[in-house]
Amino acid sequence: MRSWPLISLAAAASCLPLPARAAEWTLTPEFTLLAIYDNNLTLKQENEQNVTGGSAIANLTLARKTARLETSLSARADFTGYSPNSDLNSDEQRLRFASSYRFERSLAALNAEYFRDTTLTLIEDENRGDVTSAERVTSWSVSPAWIYELSALDRVEIAGSFRRREYDTPTRTNFDFYGASLIWTRVFRQDLRGTATIALSKFEPEGLSAQQTIVTPQVGIQYTPTERFSVSASAGPQYIKTEQPVPFLDDEEEWGYAIKFGTNYLIDPRTKFQASFSREAEPTGDGALRDRDRLSMRVEHRWSELLTLRLSGNLTMVDNTRFASSSAEETWVIEPALVWRLAPDLDLTASYRYRFQAYADGTDVESHGVRVGVNYELDPLRWSE
Repeated sequence: MRSWPLISLAAAASCLPLPARAAEWTLTPEFTLLAIYDNNLTLKQENEQNVTGGSAIANLTLARKTARLETSLSARADFTGYSPNSDLNSDEQRLRFASSYRFERSLAALNAEYFRDTTLTLIEDENRGDVTSAERVTSWSVSPAWIYELSALDRVEIAGSFRRREYDTPTRTNFDFYGASLIWTRVFRQDLRGTATIALSKFEPEGLSAQQTIVTPQVGIQYTPTERFSVSASAGPQYIKTEQPVPFLDDEEEWGYAIKFGTNYLIDPRTKFQASFSREAEPTGDGALRDRDRLSMRVEHRWSELLTLRLSGNLTMVDNTRFASSSAEETWVIEPALVWRLAPDLDLTASYRYRFQAYADGTDVESHGVRVGVNYELDPLRWSE
């Protein structure tokens, strides 16, 4: 199961008695304007969509913090228009809520999100090249968690999640994906932690698609030898049971594996490097789980006080052997960018974006895009009760 850490549970789990203090509020507005060019926006092998366009994005985050309670609510609106194909125009809205409350020896947390996107935002994630217009996609999720400090060295976490995704197009299948996990963490040294996890998930697509149950036990480590370098890794077997929707088909059972790896390295005061890799069975709009390998890397170098160079890359590989699919087997996204600090709260960013998808039949498709935008992030407004 995936989560988005608006509030870090690991950091918030230091559940020591805290003194009472007044509630602190912050309100952070952010605005972005983008000019966009792409010679094949929808990554189609024929009838490429060579477009120019623009996007306006507004983001507002409201947060409240006391000695025990932290809560935040973020709202984002994104409006994008393209020429000459107005069928690709889109408007997207996102809401995110995160809250955690500290008790004497434990912490309770709740994350929730609501996305109102379009199929354009899923082209790379779902590895599909059949998008011809901006069809609506709606998803929402909720993720509760409870962490208890067993001792100064041991912690246990119980977490759950539920996700619902609905597509306004007949080429995709609506689905529910939910589950629970139990995580034990042990502090061996100040710089070394070990984890053991057991996770149970259920994938329920609509219609006549098969339902699938996933059981994933994993062990892992978190190693932080210095303030400049950290690495985490976990791995374990993955059991998947497929329950067929019709009686004359036999249920299926299979074993695979799941891996997660991540590292952060501050090479020098001006240069930082991040990388991650994961392999796990993920729900898709195909109506089936797909084994996906995801590799991402990012390098950022602050050339001067005003200029930053950034290079990011992502590779997604999909295993389509479990069920036949029209999705690509490989998707590459490489994006170098230049960020110029015009003012303390105003940035100008120019980037080149290369995308590539390869299919099982030997065909491939690529696109070249350019984005230029300004980002204005105001200083947070602060007040206390």
